[in-house]
Amino acid sequence: MLAASSQRDRLVALVVLVTISGACWAWLGKMLWNMSAMPISGSSMPMPMQDLGYLAWLVFMWLLMMAAMMLPSAVPMTLVYADFAAGKERRPVTRSIMAFVAGYLAAWSVFSLIAAVG
Repeated sequence: MLAASSQRDRLVALVVLVTISGACWAWLGKMLWNMSAMPISGSSMPMPMQDLGYLAWLVFMWLLMMAAMMLPSAVPMTLVYADFAAGKERRPVTRSIMAFVAGYLAAWSVFSLIAAVG
């Protein structure tokens, strides 16, 4: 049976991952809703001028989509890491779990940046 602190760490990790993923999905839904009001003629969407603001928005959209889709798949791996870290450190490991998730997101963010720009 897991120790109480390990169960708490698992619960914190699960709540944080679900909350972040849910917030990303909600923001993407808002972006989609706003796009449906845009006048689109024919089969292609008019692209705005390719400037730095547009690039920043594109990268932001890619990061949101990445977090919304990849965080749910990281839940099992994160919970296993929480158990491993709790057994090894013998103290609350919430900070260590969040660092693990931040590293996971950083790796996927680099990929998202390359996908957005390239």
